[in-house]
Amino acid sequence: VDIAIMRSMDRLVLTIGDRGPGVVAADRDRLLRRFERGTSASPGSGLGLSIAVKAMALAAGTIQLDNRQDGVGLLVILTLPADLD
Repeated sequence: VDIAIMRSMDRLVLTIGDRGPGVVAADRDRLLRRFERGTSASPGSGLGLSIAVKAMALAAGTIQLDNRQDGVGLLVILTLPADLD
């Protein structure tokens, strides 16, 4: 897992990337919804990412899924206001 944080103007951007199979573009938005899992064989209830989306929204932030630029693995991008007063 690779983790990086940077400031982009008035936002903080935290990226978390792994070296797994990634997620096809057509599934990325779906996986951010409640009760959605990668496959029916995936363990869990499908709530983790939807809870993260809600938590980010409460903090005026966003969460986005993408594939790593090198094409190997998933990249999760969390964006928050730099000033969290």
